[in-house]
Amino acid sequence: MQNIDILVTKLESVVDRLHDDSVNYVAELEIYPVLDYAEKSPIDILNKALEGEVIIEKVAISNQQELIAGISAMLSYEGLGSSHPNRAYVGSDEHGEHLVELGSELKSLTSHASSIKEFWLKKGYPFYPVFWDLGFIITIGNDAYVIAGLISD
Repeated sequence: MQNIDILVTKLESVVDRLHDDSVNYVAELEIYPVLDYAEKSPIDILNKALEGEVIIEKVAISNQQELIAGISAMLSYEGLGSSHPNRAYVGSDEHGEHLVELGSELKSLTSHASSIKEFWLKKGYPFYPVFWDLGFIITIGNDAYVIAGLISD
């Protein structure tokens, strides 16, 4: 299993900063390690990771760049007039530095990936409510990692 503790800490830090001084805004981004499941189907991996029964709408082959871009875009969402993340943080130099650090950790995690797949769910979201969702399955060696997130405003 890859050491993802640093990545998890960086994700939690960015999400926490987005919540500071936010209004009607929720961001969630989680990594679910699924040990010894890399050879299983996406539905099996997601059912195990999300601890429930999911229905997949679509799965597509992805890559490291799309993964990092998707997560960065999600964590850079500025919200709408009356619903928004921490406006002093999003777009700031500090925010940019945090996204670069996060991207570096994601590159490190995915540099040995045998596959990266993006998925969309019909049922079984790990968070509620969902207005912007994001999901990837990364397989490395015998293990799979599910990254799931949402932005709700």
